[in-house]
Amino acid sequence: MASDFIGDVWVGTSLGVLKGLSVSNKQTLSFLPAGFPLEKCDRTREVMSMSWEHKSKERFYMGLRNGKVLLFDCQRNYFAAETDLGGGGGCGHFVGIAKHSHNLITCNDKGIISIWPDSQEKKSEISVGGPVDVMSASPEVDLMMATGGKNNDLKLWDGNRPDALPIFKAKNVPHDYLNLQVPVWVTSIGFVPDTGERPCIAVGTGYHHLRLYDTRGKRRPVYSKLWEEAPITCLDVSSDGRYYLVGNSHGKIARIDIRKGTVLNRYHGFGGSVTSISSWSGEDDNVFAACGLDRYLRVYRTEPPQIIHKAYMKLICNQVLMSGLHTNSDKEDTDGEEQDGKERVRVGKKRKRGKVSEDADASSTDDSENELWEGMEQVVTLNNKRKSKHKIN
Repeated sequence: MASDFIGDVWVGTSLGVLKGLSVSNKQTLSFLPAGFPLEKCDRTREVMSMSWEHKSKERFYMGLRNGKVLLFDCQRNYFAAETDLGGGGGCGHFVGIAKHSHNLITCNDKGIISIWPDSQEKKSEISVGGPVDVMSASPEVDLMMATGGKNNDLKLWDGNRPDALPIFKAKNVPHDYLNLQVPVWVTSIGFVPDTGERPCIAVGTGYHHLRLYDTRGKRRPVYSKLWEEAPITCLDVSSDGRYYLVGNSHGKIARIDIRKGTVLNRYHGFGGSVTSISSWSGEDDNVFAACGLDRYLRVYRTEPPQIIHKAYMKLICNQVLMSGLHTNSDKEDTDGEEQDGKERVRVGKKRKRGKVSEDADASSTDDSENELWEGMEQVVTLNNKRKSKHKIN
């Protein structure tokens, strides 16, 4: 069954179990490394970060809390590799993972970015300063990473530079109307596509700010707006760079215009915090998947906003990746679907004729009932209510 399974959405859970969902078949499967029993799954194997190996979306990496990195093959549905990079424990847990060319990039919450070549030997380390809540890698420029955390504003790094200094360091917005410093807490980062070596970066904060930075210009954001009243937990930029999707800790999801910062659509249904969002753009359809603490995985259509599928994952969902919406391309299946469609049309016509006859029978029945009621004698009920007597003292 697992060999024939074609997954559309992949979810990393709090116990290290990988969940795969096929939207067309409405089927969910669980995956573990070969020889690893389900009884040994615990919070030390919690999935902290997930990232595609390549734009083809055939394999992806999973970073676990104990410092291990797993490579999963979506085409064959098995774990192709498992590597212990020495994280976990006092070394901190992963807050970001990415693959650039022949280098694997990891970052922990202590603020250490490690660049690993395919030879499994550590190439270099960059100390970005902690604490770090999120690390995101550029999809266009090799070894370019952005980091941020609580009281640690956005910084852009180039792993090819030997000086290990940020090539961009954000500056906080001006003080508020009380002349108090606006707090900083970067929780999610997204690179805007097709912006080159000096990219535009979208940022969500724990103080429900949405910000857009243009690293070619000033250090302060192009715009900074408040959205809802809860911390922003996840963010994903669309492939065309026109909008981005954000989720917060109150289960709210919205689609935001990337140029103006205005809300385009809202998506409902979550009963808890949204932990991860992953979007996919097809030729005729734009969809995205989101998961959260309510243990449900939901797949939405962006425009018009509607839910396509919802599945219960049984475990807390931490990370989600969407590879697309796959359909059965076999000729026999296609012919069967066409035949089923013809049968449905024929049955629909029969139902329509049957409905007309039922309406005719109902109208004749109503006429006979009206004649029966008109022929009955009307009974008048007299009002014999006794008047209350009032005593005069």
